[in-house]
Amino acid sequence: MGPPPPVHETHPRIVLERLSPRPVVAGRGRQATGPGKRRPSRGYAMPRFFNPPDVAAPASRYSHGAEHAASARRLVISGQVAVRADGSVPETLEDQVELCLDNLERVLAGASMGVGDILKINVFCTRPGSVRAVRAARERRLGTHAPASTYLEVAGLADPRFLVEIEAEAVRD
Repeated sequence: MGPPPPVHETHPRIVLERLSPRPVVAGRGRQATGPGKRRPSRGYAMPRFFNPPDVAAPASRYSHGAEHAASARRLVISGQVAVRADGSVPETLEDQVELCLDNLERVLAGASMGVGDILKINVFCTRPGSVRAVRAARERRLGTHAPASTYLEVAGLADPRFLVEIEAEAVRD
């Protein structure tokens, strides 16, 4: 086993995972590609979001596929529920969705990322027929960004007060 993965300096619970085992050459902005060989860094490689023409078009603003270079930092965000810093939980679905997205953005910021770095987002909702309300909030908060997305209606979450939980994966070079 190698050394443990690095953690974010101010948020030790956030693990920064480097998907590529190739070491970065310090101070040169290059990656080693073999003994004594170096190639220039490609810089920030934007993810490619796509919808294959032979698959039905997405029902809202999301993408069927999201592809990113393996050399990126990857942030896996645990399901965010609607718990305020003081421990209280909003009662309405709309307020809970907004708070989940607030918490998601705070985790992203803790890793020096933003909503534009989200590659995949999953929403778990206990209220049948809420897809439109959740979709509207997601689209308002993500703007034109359209990551891969899944919406699931579930029987329950970890606490019966929770109506929604949102998890995501983000990448950034």
